Amino acid sequence: MSSLTQFNKSIHEFVADLKKMNVLPNEIKKLETYIEVTKINARLLIRNFQTFFLRDLFVFKVLQDDANFFINYVPNDKELQNDKTALQLIQRIQHVVTVMLQNNQMKEITNTFNWLKILVFHAYNDLGIDSTQKFKSLQMNTNINN
Repeated sequence: MSSLTQFNKSIHEFVADLKKMNVLPNEIKKLETYIEVTKINARLLIRNFQTFFLRDLFVFKVLQDDANFFINYVPNDKELQNDKTALQLIQRIQHVVTVMLQNNQMKEITNTFNWLKILVFHAYNDLGIDSTQKFKSLQMNTNINN
């Protein structure tokens, strides 16, 4: 199975898992509708994810399960002007994780980060980047902005 197929399968499973968690059902319904686009354009979601989420700092924080980073993340002026899609993705993660923290849903937060790790893994592989090596290098890199 290709990395693209695995990514799209995983994103559908992730949204189904979020639906079972019963966190922000209206947001999850919108997300369900959005991911249906993969039936028309299989590359759309992975391309956006690769462009806007595969940033060393974000991936590093996902690998650390750093919910506080995503809740407190404030985009800089350049991001606000150039990366509207990234900003929307980050804001959705912030919202979901904030609600989970408020409801003391720690297991659900862990599940969310595990799904993000899976998506990152497949997105890197699709780019021809060895995900395992990339994860190791990020975890060993002490120069990533905290």
